Amino acid sequence: MLSYLLLPIIAFAVSFVTSQAGISGAFLLLPVQISFLNIVSPVASSTNLLYNVISTPSGVYGYWREKRLCLKLAASILSGTIPGMLTGVYLRVKYLPSPEKFKVFAGFVLLYMSFRLLYKTERKSKKEVKSNLSLKFKFGKEYYSVEIYKLVPVAYIIGVVAGAYGVGGGAFLSPLLISIFQFPVYYVSGAVLLSTFVTSIISCFYYSSFGYYPNLIVGLMFGLGGILGMYTGSKLQIRFPEKFIRTSLALIVLFIAIKYILSPFFHPFS
Repeated sequence: MLSYLLLPIIAFAVSFVTSQAGISGAFLLLPVQISFLNIVSPVASSTNLLYNVISTPSGVYGYWREKRLCLKLAASILSGTIPGMLTGVYLRVKYLPSPEKFKVFAGFVLLYMSFRLLYKTERKSKKEVKSNLSLKFKFGKEYYSVEIYKLVPVAYIIGVVAGAYGVGGGAFLSPLLISIFQFPVYYVSGAVLLSTFVTSIISCFYYSSFGYYPNLIVGLMFGLGGILGMYTGSKLQIRFPEKFIRTSLALIVLFIAIKYILSPFFHPFS
């Protein structure tokens, strides 16, 4: 049996790396719960969501302190993920008693995004776009913009997936914003963590409503390490090259993709 005193150390190491890419790292803590703590899968997922709720605010605060939290981006994401999350929960209860069948499709989508992250295409410099229908911001010497009507529907779909699976959705949001929309990783991470915090609250209540209450001791121990790890990661992120963060994110997403694709045949941590 793994000592509970090691849980904050494990969570710190995981969240320090993943938070720099806007991901909480909860999925990496799932095998620790199932394989070493003998916690059954639904409760383990609920505990992961509690970990997100406890730890992600420190990362969000760290990015805000570093002036790298784009509230406009976070608001645009949440305007899609929140209704998407509610839709996903409804679909899960009414029509998807076993949403595992959709994991293979999600896995191939993540596989594509992992390769997009690894093989970065050159981004052409853009002039500032003047439109009330666009999300615009400047980071460094570059202007970034995306039409809100493109971003919100994508966030909604991710919210549906997150609601159906009972996850925060950061592992989908972060690589999509970085690889497809070509936003800077330094400016995306805080907004994605904020979205993960909100959606994790909804998912945690969702699991609890079905009697899958989180393991409070494990969630708190993970959360303590996550608080320190995410805050430290957000503070030190700017010191790491973008290529290193993109590669780390790509490998994390690749791991999830392979796990999802093999899920019908191999169930190590589900």
